[in-house]
Amino acid sequence: MPSNHALLGPSGAHRWMQCGPSAKWEATLPDEGSPYAEEGTLAHSICEAKLQLVKDGDIDAFNDTMDKLRENILYSAEMDGYTDTYLAEVVKIMDEYRLAGSEPHLYIEVQLDLQQWIPEGFGTSDAVVVGDGTLTVIDFKYGKGVPVSAANNPQMRCYALGAYTEFEPIEEFSKVRMVIIQPRLNSVDEETISVSELLLWGEDKLRPAAERAFKGEGVFNPGVEQCRFCKGRYLCRYNAAYHLTQYEIDKNKGEPAELTPLEIGGILEFCDSLTRWASGMKEFAETQAINGTKIPGWKVVTGRSNRKIEDTEKAAEKLLESGCTKEDIFDLKGISALEKAVGKKKLADTLGDLIVKPEGKPTLVKESDKRPELDLTPKNSEYFND
Repeated sequence: MPSNHALLGPSGAHRWMQCGPSAKWEATLPDEGSPYAEEGTLAHSICEAKLQLVKDGDIDAFNDTMDKLRENILYSAEMDGYTDTYLAEVVKIMDEYRLAGSEPHLYIEVQLDLQQWIPEGFGTSDAVVVGDGTLTVIDFKYGKGVPVSAANNPQMRCYALGAYTEFEPIEEFSKVRMVIIQPRLNSVDEETISVSELLLWGEDKLRPAAERAFKGEGVFNPGVEQCRFCKGRYLCRYNAAYHLTQYEIDKNKGEPAELTPLEIGGILEFCDSLTRWASGMKEFAETQAINGTKIPGWKVVTGRSNRKIEDTEKAAEKLLESGCTKEDIFDLKGISALEKAVGKKKLADTLGDLIVKPEGKPTLVKESDKRPELDLTPKNSEYFND
């Protein structure tokens, strides 16, 4: 394979199939690491280990692998339970093959060659089950945002095409089953289509879109789904225009002032995406400004912070010794509430240096804000040429 990451990976197919130039542009932007991505990677590794145990029964190898995975700070009993749910669903699929009179063959973390449809294309399927003339492609998703549908899902169809190419020489298939398992949402969704339908999709839909995207051709085509996880979503002027002009009106058309229920429904449909984009844009801009990128009209200042008690156990002891009741201490939350119950001066005299006010975090505000601008040492931005 040409590299560790394909320019046109199956996981981004829903994006680059609709927005051709996005793939090459994204490749120039820094990778976005996040605890959620790391958590998902760990959960996938646990799933792989559990499936491998089902396949080969090597309990010693399984225990050794799990001991190492449990050392990860992101590991939890909850994750163990959700990966068990995934395992149970895969076993259930294999049992369905057996009920149909066929012994299923399980393949784990299958490397798939997609170059027949996608230039330099490849990917990895979490699990593939083969038997009884049916090819089943399984995808595990650890996220808990929204359920992902398997119906007409480009990522799953890419995996299915790669799996068909891989296993067609050893078994004849009439249909392909694609299953998405999201245990944190209690969701299992699937689509089954004929092999001929899959191959037609690959030729008519996937190949032309992949060839355009590989060349960087086509036009930017923003939308809720294709932009949601694009690395350039907060830099893209087309995505900004999409969110800011969705309900732009022509003042010369003489429309009535009142929105219709149908229009309100359309706005509500768009609200979640708009809120998500606006919140992410503020966070992105703040990060860039803290790293030294000057954003006209805005500045970075020390944010506000709240007082806190540094050693709560010691503070409780001192307050009880000073004559305060347990109700005064434990039934109230926050220093302001304690001051009202105990008295501002008494609380300060009793706790003294135990009450601290940490320095606020840098935050982005308008230039009109009265707080002084922080003197930040400019850093080389990963996004902008300074």
